[in-house]
Amino acid sequence: TKLNSINKKALNAQNDPILLKPFNDLEKYSNRGFSKATWTQRMFELDTHYVKNYGEFYDILFVASDGLVFHSIKMEADFMQNLFKGELSNSKLSKSLHANPKSQFIDYDYYLPSKEPASFFVVQINNNDVHLGWVIFQYSINAINSVLSAHKKLGKTGENYLTNTDKIMITQSRLIPENTSLQIKVDTEAPSRALKETVGHM
Repeated sequence: TKLNSINKKALNAQNDPILLKPFNDLEKYSNRGFSKATWTQRMFELDTHYVKNYGEFYDILFVASDGLVFHSIKMEADFMQNLFKGELSNSKLSKSLHANPKSQFIDYDYYLPSKEPASFFVVQINNNDVHLGWVIFQYSINAINSVLSAHKKLGKTGENYLTNTDKIMITQSRLIPENTSLQIKVDTEAPSRALKETVGHM
């Protein structure tokens, strides 16, 4: 499936020298200790690599072990902020990393810097036994909506949707004009059976 494919791509990032390079210069990155020309060149290299190899992800966050987002592709409101402090400490991303630094997938929840739901594929970066931080791939809710948009054989009232383990609808309903992502609980037989059986179709 598409999610399995991008999960595999994210986990392989620990073998990607271009994505690991910022951690070798972590102190210089966090303190902007590069010359303007060097900084511009490094950003260009990362942006180009992102477009060519990781464009299906909305953003890539480079996070130090103390929680500092010392670089990101989009440079949204989380750039140069600490995931473990202030408003960001309340995010599902922050709480999951605190509870389990080796987390590999963090399910959809509202992410304030992007002002929309997001999920995250997390790769812990270590140098021997020293934890340097994480490369975190942010996956947009719109990417999932686009996968589930086909409904030709579902008639007028059928639809595809995803829920989380709390039966909260993650994706947008095609039958409801208002935003349904993380807004509606679908406490019906279908998600109840799906969560119980985990695999299958009916």
